[in-house]
Amino acid sequence: LAVAECARLLSALADQGVPVSHLIVNQVVDGASSTAYLDRIRAEQGRELKRLDGSSPLGELSLSRLPFFDLEMRGVFPLQYVASQAFRGTNADAWEDLLADQKDRFVLVGGKGGVGKTTTSASLAVQFATDGHSTLLVSTDPAHSLGDALETDLSSGEVVRVEGVAGASLYACEVKVDDAVAEFKRLVGGVSSDEGGA
Repeated sequence: LAVAECARLLSALADQGVPVSHLIVNQVVDGASSTAYLDRIRAEQGRELKRLDGSSPLGELSLSRLPFFDLEMRGVFPLQYVASQAFRGTNADAWEDLLADQKDRFVLVGGKGGVGKTTTSASLAVQFATDGHSTLLVSTDPAHSLGDALETDLSSGEVVRVEGVAGASLYACEVKVDDAVAEFKRLVGGVSSDEGGA
């Protein structure tokens, strides 16, 4: 199901002219499991990963596979470990250009609910900052789990510096979605009112 949804998302983004270059597959169960439950998950993942390697348009993306972690990765140091697995080691070639690029840019992380967007984006932001890029990580998720992942209080809706990252500065913010939508409606309403009187 997740592969099909990712393929639909990729198609929709391509239709809008949004470039997509990387795909991260989270929670990949390796061969070290000894439980029937994890064996079933590994078999299903194997089938889906073969689809990615086959004729799927997703197979054209740089693919990074992250191992199954049996605990929640919270805080800068665990996120650095996730980053070492996702963006270094066997996955380093796929991410080298993006991480080394000195230009200002936006990197968007998307996907269906529960696939690891927050952990992925937080670990990528930690990696960028560790590599010397001043980084701002913004979450629009109404669940407000970014502060939990970074172990930083982001409840104010303001930009906050994340401590514990060596290299460059890392800042984060959880957008208060309801407030942002209300502000957008106010601004758009003002524009349409202004245009109507001209």
